[in-house]
Amino acid sequence: MEAVVERTTKSEKRRYPTVGALQMYVMVLYETCWHVAMVDVELQKPLVCERDIEFDGVLEAPLNSRASYAWKSILGARNLIGKGSIWRVGSGHNISIWGSRWLPSTPHNSVISPRPPNSTITLVRHLIDQQSHSWNKEIVTATFLPFEAEIILKIPLSHYRQDDILIWGGTKNGDFAVRSGYHLLLNDSHRADPGPSDTSLLVKAWNTIWSIQVPPKVRHFLWRASHESLPTRQNLHYRHVIDDPICPSCNSKTETTIHIIWLCSISQHVWQSVPWSQKLTRDTYSDFQELLLNCVQTLSLSELQLFAMVSWSLWYHRNCVRLNKPVEPIAFLLPRTKELMQEFIEAQERPTPTQQQTSTQNQPRGSTSWKPPETRRVKINYDGAVFTDTREAGVGVIIRNSQGAVMASLSQRIPFPHSVEAVEATAARTAVTLAIDLGFKEVEMEGDSINIVKALSQSETNYTLYGHLINDIKFASQHLVSVKFMHVKRDGNKVAHSLARRA
Repeated sequence: MEAVVERTTKSEKRRYPTVGALQMYVMVLYETCWHVAMVDVELQKPLVCERDIEFDGVLEAPLNSRASYAWKSILGARNLIGKGSIWRVGSGHNISIWGSRWLPSTPHNSVISPRPPNSTITLVRHLIDQQSHSWNKEIVTATFLPFEAEIILKIPLSHYRQDDILIWGGTKNGDFAVRSGYHLLLNDSHRADPGPSDTSLLVKAWNTIWSIQVPPKVRHFLWRASHESLPTRQNLHYRHVIDDPICPSCNSKTETTIHIIWLCSISQHVWQSVPWSQKLTRDTYSDFQELLLNCVQTLSLSELQLFAMVSWSLWYHRNCVRLNKPVEPIAFLLPRTKELMQEFIEAQERPTPTQQQTSTQNQPRGSTSWKPPETRRVKINYDGAVFTDTREAGVGVIIRNSQGAVMASLSQRIPFPHSVEAVEATAARTAVTLAIDLGFKEVEMEGDSINIVKALSQSETNYTLYGHLINDIKFASQHLVSVKFMHVKRDGNKVAHSLARRA
């Protein structure tokens, strides 16, 4: 399969084959390999010719010369499956700490912390307290680098003993899709034989950049910076406008775009105050575009927004100094930038008078207000909130009876897991657990995340990274006489949302 993609990239005319054309080559083998990997190891054995060989599944099986042709073909496709899949932690018995991909919040999904010498800790289960079903914080912090220990401790664990599941990282539902496999394979081909520019990667990156919630002038700045069209001292020197290209702030290096934004001692002082900047740490970047692409691939959307705003602020600060304009000390640049970003986001979310009038005309009042449950039942509203500044999340739960009286409420702060969906799923699990602990038997569960409600209402296996949390809710619900999972718009879930925000 890799050879097929390689041949398609030899000429500029056929450099980017369509998904439809490549599906003929990859659909059968890669999709078959994925589904074979999903079934029990014992069910995979009939595909192997040698019945008595030691066999641990398609991803670890050796290539035996006497194996069936079908099995050899499937093994030829497993490289892609290994690159695009990630383990969802259940019991941790089947996941190798240093040999498996299981970290959800890193580009490579693998542990880079060095393995301690003579350590007996080899599997993820060794990091889990089997009594409390939680991470053993003491072992994790002593074994891993600080940023990886933080990632691991934020991975939510099941309250029940669930199996580790291999899921596909290229899709939202965790199931293999030919399109995502195609893009992964094509990107590998570009890295092995790079062309003058990786158009698909650039297009995807700029689609993300254009979608971030920052002022248009900041997006325009990023575009100019990545195309080296800013009037830096290097560019002015190249055009014979000035004689000295050296940065006036540090007086040691040529003032390029990447130097102003990232490498200068002034900018480094700012970036050292940003906790997630360590994810971008590298000895050098060839230019600003390389740094920006790494940010798109590594940072979350909120982090990317802050990166864009800080980059623009550093350029603005540089210009003010150059023109001898009043400027705040560099130590105030980061907090001031955060204030500007928050003000912009709030202004964008605030409806204009015209929008308010249109909204009032189009939406009947009370259409999404909270409605009481049926008699003899209680309604449990739950919600989650994300606190980007502290990298934490909040969970809010409120239980009311058919008269609307509050029976119980809960507000709890938790470490931010890998996604907003995981926060919502954790809130739902907390709500069910609270209902069971208080002895309620007939409940209506109501939340404003349509993805979570759909997942709870479906009987199929959930392969998302938060699927084990969905399973926990379904397992716990068996202790209830009856339970309904319902979706409500945000306006009908205001109390739970407020509790989550106050956590």
